[in-house]
Amino acid sequence: MRTITLKDFTDDYMEISKKLTHSELRMLYLLITETQVVKLTQSEFAKRISTDRRTINLGYKKFRENNIILFSEPIIGEGNHRKKVIYLDDYPSDVLKKALESMVSRFIDYYQPSDNKSIVINEDFYSYMLREWVLDNRLENKRALISKTLKEHYPNIRLYTELKPSDFPTEAWYQANRHINFSISDARASKIYQVKLDTLIDFLHEHYSLSEEEVLQIIKTDFPNLIIKGNRLVVPRHYDLRARNVQ
Repeated sequence: MRTITLKDFTDDYMEISKKLTHSELRMLYLLITETQVVKLTQSEFAKRISTDRRTINLGYKKFRENNIILFSEPIIGEGNHRKKVIYLDDYPSDVLKKALESMVSRFIDYYQPSDNKSIVINEDFYSYMLREWVLDNRLENKRALISKTLKEHYPNIRLYTELKPSDFPTEAWYQANRHINFSISDARASKIYQVKLDTLIDFLHEHYSLSEEEVLQIIKTDFPNLIIKGNRLVVPRHYDLRARNVQ
C-alpha cells in the first residue's frame, strides 16, 4: 500500500484534517511513519490507537476515497490471514460503483430490456453472472446483491421465485419452470453450468405428463438465452451473447 508522504501530510495538514476524524488522523500518521502497521489486522491496529475495528475499516475507506492511499493491500483478517468472509463496507466506493455498473451492463447484454418487455430473472442469469463474478468471491449474499442492484434500476423486473401458478399457462408449466430453475441451480453448485436435456425431459414427462415438444417450448419461452448443444442445455458466456447480438 502506498500513502501520501510525511511532507504531504504536514504541508496539507489543515486540509486533510477537515476530511478525517482525530482517530483517522492518528491512523494515517502511523501508516506514514511506521509503514509496518499495514501488516496488522484491523483489530490489532485499533488497539494500537485505542479505538475499535470499525473505525479502522472506515478509515481505510475514507483514505481511498480521498486518494490518500493510492494502492491497497488485499483485505486482511485476524491472524494476518485473508478474511474468509468480506462485506460491501470492505470495498472502496469507486471499486464497488464500477462492480454494480458492470452488473447492470451485463443484465442489459443478457436480456436486452425495453419498456414493453416483461423480464423474469431465472437461475440461468444468476449462473451467467456468478460464473464470472466481478467482485471477491468471499462476499456474502452475492445473489441477493445482484437482485437488489437490478431492481433498483429496473423496478418492474420480477424474480422467478415471486411468480405464482396463475402467472403461467398451466400448472404443469409452472412446475416445469420451477424444476428447470432448480436443475440450473444444482448444476451451478457443481460448477457444471449445464443440464442434461434428456434427463430433464424424462423427469417432466413422468411427473407432469409434458411431451418433449412442450418442454422445449417452455425452455424457449422462459429461458430464451439457454443454448441447446446436443443433449446439453448450457448457460451462455458473455462471448455467446456478443455473437448472438452481432447477428
